Amino acid sequence: MRDANGRAARNACIQYYGSDYSAGGTKDCDEYPFRSTYQGVATVDGSTARSFSVRPITLNDNRTAGSRLGTWYTDDNILDGDPFWVKIET
Repeated sequence: MRDANGRAARNACIQYYGSDYSAGGTKDCDEYPFRSTYQGVATVDGSTARSFSVRPITLNDNRTAGSRLGTWYTDDNILDGDPFWVKIET
């Protein structure tokens, strides 16, 4: 599922930002819902503009955030299939 979400996110970045969205390999395609979840980009139906979000961001920032998410899964014992909520604050 993780790989399918990653492919779907990259395809969406290409669709919305062009084939060089990575700016020569300096950016990654960041996505929400997270690539590591069962509700990632590969699973959404795309019927609304808010089904998912993708955006090219600095490679290091994206990979650091992914690493921190993985650490949270481990530290809080979030197991495969466990539900969790994400609260977005601005």
